[in-house]
Amino acid sequence: MEFVYLLTNVHVPELVKFGFSTRDPHDRATELSSPTGVPGRWKVHHYWEVEDGFAVEQAIFKRLSSHRLERQEFFRLPADDAVRIISQALKIVGTNPLEKARREAEAAAQNRRAATELRAKEREKKLAMRRELEERKAAVLRQLKEEQAPIEQAMTKSDVTAYKLVTAAVFALAFLANEEKGMVIALASGVGWVVMCYAFPIIPMSIGLMKDNSKYRNQLAEVESRVLAAHGFRSREELDVPAELLWYR
Repeated sequence: MEFVYLLTNVHVPELVKFGFSTRDPHDRATELSSPTGVPGRWKVHHYWEVEDGFAVEQAIFKRLSSHRLERQEFFRLPADDAVRIISQALKIVGTNPLEKARREAEAAAQNRRAATELRAKEREKKLAMRRELEERKAAVLRQLKEEQAPIEQAMTKSDVTAYKLVTAAVFALAFLANEEKGMVIALASGVGWVVMCYAFPIIPMSIGLMKDNSKYRNQLAEVESRVLAAHGFRSREELDVPAELLWYR
């Protein structure tokens, strides 16, 4: 254990002497009384036990710099004020400033490492969430394709049948209307009307107006709603939203 001390002398009441020692401050006061050339003796006004006396001394010198005389360890201020300033400074710098600084530097480095690790974990967590979300999206699209394909095929087959029936009806009407003009003219008329109906397009519009695909569309919508809900999505539009915006899900 080391010490920092504050000495006073009744013959120079406006001055105090501050320093450090590895021995009892009272012994140090006795040693300093003879060679100073100051009448009277230096007495220990106050002392503090510290771990690193030199480092504490240098730190206190900076705190008392405005009161310091040309001689290094002498200061012009009341002893009680000096005790108060030194005691307050020790609460800040500690009894071992170098060790305290080392511990603070280690703590700061540890905090930086912890912050870096935390950020890395957050990034990994977000990447894992993104991968999981993309996998869910892919699973939804696969299941929708598998379950909606038969319905779409049935609707397409129904549309093809309707096209064939309407086409046949147009051809038959045109053919019968011109049958008395001869087979060639009747056939040409039937083919012409069919071509004209598709070119304008009369047959597709007629089928769209006459044919009711609501049954198939409802089936497709029911499949979509069920599959989306099973995978945690509320609508088809969410499949197109960037993963970052759906992390809250």
